[in-house]
This record gives sequence, C-alpha cells and structure tokens, in this order.
Amino acid sequence: MTNAANAFPGLRFGLAASIKPADFSYAIFFRQGPHENDPWSYWSAANSAYEQFSSAASPQTDCLNTAPGSNFTVSLPSDTSMNSGVVVMFHGQTKGIPVHDSKPSSPTPSSNPDDHFALFELTYTAPSSNGSGALLDVDISNVDQIGLTFTAASSSAPFPLETVGIPLKIGELVSKYQTRFPGSSPYSDCLNVPNNQLIAPQDVLNAVRAPKTLSYVAPSGVPPGSKTGFLSHSYFYMVSETNSSGETAASTHVFGGPLLSDSGDPAASEIKLGWQQDGTPVAYTPENPLATGLKIYRAAVAPQNAPLPGQPFKVPPTPALSEFGLLTSMTIKAWNEQNDYCYVDEAISVKSPSQNPKTTSYGFSPLSTCLDLPLQNFFAHYMKETFWIYQSSQMNGTSNGTMWTGQVTLVTPDQGEPITSSQYVSSDGTQKSIAATWQWGDGKQSYYVLQLVGNAYDQNDLSNHKLAGKSSLTKGEYEGAVINLYFPYFQDNTGRTKMPFPAPTSPPYTLPTAPTWLVNATSSPSEQVFACNGVFSTVNDPDATAQQTSFAGLAVNALTNLENVIVSGLNRGLATDKQGWLAPMQYTSLFQFSQAAIVTPAPKGTSQLSAGRYTYALAGVLKAGGQTALSWTQTVVLTSDSSVELSWLPQSAALYEKALVYRRSGSGSYVLIAELENTGENQATSYTDTGTSCKGPAAIVFYPDFDGVTAPLSNLYSAFLHQNVSADPVNGISINGLVYGYPFDDQGSFSTNINFGKALPTSITIAVNN
Repeated sequence: MTNAANAFPGLRFGLAASIKPADFSYAIFFRQGPHENDPWSYWSAANSAYEQFSSAASPQTDCLNTAPGSNFTVSLPSDTSMNSGVVVMFHGQTKGIPVHDSKPSSPTPSSNPDDHFALFELTYTAPSSNGSGALLDVDISNVDQIGLTFTAASSSAPFPLETVGIPLKIGELVSKYQTRFPGSSPYSDCLNVPNNQLIAPQDVLNAVRAPKTLSYVAPSGVPPGSKTGFLSHSYFYMVSETNSSGETAASTHVFGGPLLSDSGDPAASEIKLGWQQDGTPVAYTPENPLATGLKIYRAAVAPQNAPLPGQPFKVPPTPALSEFGLLTSMTIKAWNEQNDYCYVDEAISVKSPSQNPKTTSYGFSPLSTCLDLPLQNFFAHYMKETFWIYQSSQMNGTSNGTMWTGQVTLVTPDQGEPITSSQYVSSDGTQKSIAATWQWGDGKQSYYVLQLVGNAYDQNDLSNHKLAGKSSLTKGEYEGAVINLYFPYFQDNTGRTKMPFPAPTSPPYTLPTAPTWLVNATSSPSEQVFACNGVFSTVNDPDATAQQTSFAGLAVNALTNLENVIVSGLNRGLATDKQGWLAPMQYTSLFQFSQAAIVTPAPKGTSQLSAGRYTYALAGVLKAGGQTALSWTQTVVLTSDSSVELSWLPQSAALYEKALVYRRSGSGSYVLIAELENTGENQATSYTDTGTSCKGPAAIVFYPDFDGVTAPLSNLYSAFLHQNVSADPVNGISINGLVYGYPFDDQGSFSTNINFGKALPTSITIAVNN
C-alpha cells in the first residue's frame, strides 16, 4: 500500500522465537545534510528524538536502543531528511557503533570482530514546503559480513523487491556454506566457524597482517673460543608468518644489540629471539588464523661496540631489504615447543642469503590470487581486440551519451606530455586528435592501461562502435575525452619486480610502482576486484580530474561508473564464456521482469506446462550482434497443467534487436523458449509459455564456474549468496536470488536496492532470523 501522507514508513521489527528481546539492540543513524562535514545524528528511542553524536572515541554504545519486545515498530519523524542513513541490528553483546570525531560508520568485521550484526542503508528526503513529496531508497547490504540474517518486506516496492533478504537461519546458512566450500576451496577462508559468521573475501584479505615485531632480543653467552664469524657482525631481524599457500609481509625490523664490549672483546656468542610479556618470553600467538609457520630473516652490519661510559649507544643504519636473508623457518607448533619460547641464533651464516623478506602478503591467502587469471586474461584480450561500451548520460540536465572505445596499451606518464596518440570520432564522422596531457609522472615508469576515448554515437544503433566515416552521428557527452583503467599489478601490492605478461610464457613485464595518487594501491589485484577499490575506484585520477573543466563529471561519474561495470563483470565471471569473450554491453541484461508471472490453469486438450517448478530468465541480442547474460530470474510452482504469462519493461530498439526468453525445469539447464523481435514499432514486452521450446543460442550465465572449486574464475562468495531459494529450496540462499554481495552489485539490477521514489509504503517489516 502506498503511503499517501508522505510519512516516513514505520519500521516493524519481528524477532524469531529464539531471539530474546533483551539480547537484541538496534541503532539508526544518519547525516543531517548532503555534505561530508554535516553533523551526524542517531535515533534515541528513550527520548523519541534525534540526538547528535558526541566526540567520544570509538566505539559508542549510547546510540543503541534495546528491543521493547519480540514485535515492535519504530516510528521516525517525517519532517527530517536522512542522508547516508544506516539501520544496524545486533544480536547479543556488542562493542557498539564505530565513531571517530563525532562521525559514525557502519560496523565491519574489523571494527566489531565478535559481534553478530546485520544492517541496511537508507536515504530519505522529507516533503518540502513547496509541496513536493517525500522520497525513499533502502538498500540491504551483505557486502562485508553476515552474522545475522533477516528479510525486509514492503507492499509498494517495485517488482521483484516486495520481499528481499535471506530467509535462512544463520546456522542453516553456515551449514550450506561449509558444504559448498570445503577446506580445499579458497573461499573456505570466508567462514568464521567460532563466530558462526560469513566474512566477505575483501575483508578476509584486508585483515591479513604482518607478525608483531620480535620483542625479546637478548645477546648472551661468552664461551671460550666463541665463534668469531658470529661475533664479527651485529644483526637485524625480521619475521613473517607462513602457510601452505604463501607468506605474509615481514614484521618491522629489530636490532639484535652490540656483540662486542667497549674494548672490542666478545660480549656475546648467541642471541635469543622471541616475544615477551613483562620481560619474560611467551608462546607465540599468530596474527592470522591461516598461519601455520614462521620465517626469521637476518641481516648483518658492521660490528658494534657497547657505548663508552657516559655515551649513548647508537643503533647502526638499517640494512636494505635485499641484505636480509632467511635465517630459519619452523612451524608455530615447533616454535612453541622450544625451551623458554626462544629461538637461539648462533649461526655464522644464514640458511638462504638470496631469500629476502616479503613486502606484501600477496599469495598468503589463496583469495589474494584466485582472480589473477580472469584479470590477466581480460587485459591481455583487449590488447588485441577493441573494448567498446555505450554509456548513457552521466550528468543531470543532459541527454547525450558516449560511445567509449579503446584497447590495452603501454603508457609512460610524463607530466605535460600528450596522454594518447589515439583519435576520437566526432559527430560529423571525422577522426580528431585529443588534447589531454599527463598531470603526473616523470617519464621513467610504464603502465599497462585500458585506454578509452569518448566518441560520438549512432542513436539508431547503440552497439555500433565502428563510427569513422559515418554520417548522422549524435554528439557524445564526453566526445574527445580520454580515460585510463590501470592493470592492477604493481610492486606495491605483489612484492614483485617482474611477471610474465600478457601470456604466461611472455618475456617478463617490469612491474612499476603504483601511481602515488592511487588509493588502496597495496590491495592485491584480486582484492581490488572483490572490494571494487584500487584501480576500480579512481575518482581522484588527476588526468580525468583535469579534463573535468571541459567534460563535467568525467572523473566523479563517467570514469567510476565505467570501472563499476567492468569490475562487476569480473566479479560475475563474465569476462569470458564458453563461446568466447563478451563485450561489456553483454555483462548484464537490461531486460528485467516487471511483475509476477500470471499462471492460468490449462483447458483440456491444449498445449500447456505440466505441474512442476519452473524458473525464467531474459536476455537481449544487441543490434551489432552478441547476446547478453541472463537477467535475474523468477520462479513459479505449478500444481497442475497451466500456462505462464511473463511481462517485462520495454528496452530501446537502438540497443537490442531481440529479446530472448529462457526456462529451466527444476534444477536443470536453461533452454530457449522464445526469440522475440524488438523494434521501435513493436517492442518485445511479454510472452506466454505453454510448454514449447525452440532452437537458439545457449544461455550465458553469471558465475559460469560456480560448480568448480579448485580454480574459481569469479567471485564465488557472491555467487553463493545469489542462489535463488525460490528456484532451488535445497541450495538456495536469498529471496529471488537478489543480494548485495559486493560493492556495486547493483550494476544491472542484481542487488537488494529498493528505490521507492515517491511511492512510500506505510511500513517496512523486518523479520530477524537466528
């Protein structure tokens, strides 16, 4: 039911019978204005009012409200707009909401590691004095973790979002995850068994840490004839954690102390190494749950005398990382079985002088490398083939889009020099030079980038990217602009200086250091895909930013939205499929079902579907050729012979020449049942299934390797959450298969983002499971 009074809808909470109200709390907080520095407020149920956050240090608990019962409604004021609003629900004890300088943030596995919580985000615009109505947008997020499951239902939400979320109890969810991802899978690391919690891959990787610095370093032992090789130097030490997959970055170095007296006589013939508490060595507790072993590295420096009386001791300069070699390695179990929890260094030489400490944890978790193959294949492919995508208007008040085209190329940024020699196609069909120059770089480092130029476009065929010499083109919004998407392999995030690329057998590619302006540059390449950060979130790219004088919104809108499309394709495993490579316009289907299927019982003697469970999906065929991946699906369960009427919203005939309808019986394969022409005069918007099928192209599906565990080519954590519980009650996870499994999962309408617009519901019912 639509909320005619434009009042903020009541939030109706229903707790499962297993959840005691005393163990449940919630917080509602938001920014009061549209600007980053505007103050933040939270809802105080006790005072029935909004209150501003204090400057208290993180975390803060006075913003929490306790549940008054198993079923209760929160009625918020309708005259106050909410920007960046968040509703957080906690089950059990909690540290509270992270707050810094009076600014709260959503809890994460890092800020609230032992808490069981769930959240949804909302934006509410209050009715204005000039009579404009209220606006509401709600977004259920599973981006970081799942420790508490819930569903949200509202009557006026657009189809298929009337009810969204995960209807399973957390124990059921965890059990299905364990079955789907055994210990041999990289994604098994995402299951926090002790806390009954799923943690997203990017947060697992973000939590990997170097060991604590050795804190017990004690030179000792001066036997007669002590080892002159050992005493002829002083030493620095570093430590890393290891497992069967790899090694973490090394700890901060520590100096081993002087080994000679002030007269030059031997002062020590060994150094005891370990970790201590109050001066006493203690057992080692790993920083990372995946760690099973330790490596100790040592570097030698010139001998150091103890200081003369009255003079301070000066620690020698730290050796370069290349001067550290592997001293020893052992299991953590063996370390903790040592006498006094100490390793005694008395070695004249290190075990492996050429094995140096790592600067990154790339490879320590299998998740940090599991998307290397699609990433490298994606960039290698577009060295030879043209990347193209039509992008609709990015700025309010404009209607023109842009046809972006380009390839992967090697660039050498040099401030003031031209960015590209590529030309763009203008609206008159001629090719013209691009004036943009580099805003950074010294001409000494080269980077592989997917370099795209903005062109005019063919408004009668939005998939036509071969535009040179064409007449009747439409001026592009970013016609003449150039942007770069960087190959996400740097010395900073891999610890390597070279790698074979573009093919595994290629001569080594010299890895550059990351651009100084790149945020999250030390995230592994796979983590940048999982988190949609690093090279996939470059709103501050100085070259795009400088062009915004001529091209409004180029960096903040156009570039980042293109990056969102590409990284969403990589998350879904749609860089390739069994038929070959997909163009970006094929990553998603704009055809989406607009209402629930209409089931009509079959008259006797007619061709109809027999009783059973059927799942439907749509796809589009571009005018220039090429088929999209499937849309989100809808499922019907027939109790008798029936026909099924499907409906969807029209899509531009300039983009799609056909609409395809696919059907799956039970958990079988998708078969094509209809191929419908889509023209300006007769747009395809519906189809009635009576049980027939036709020959045609096979379906292109998201997460194509979801049945493979050992070599995943897509974000299988998100794939797991996207399994439709309506279509497959045994293996399904989320209602309608819709979930917010990674940042920008809304690219292509595959997330739980509910944009009510002005059609506010009277209430939103949140059913909390356990």
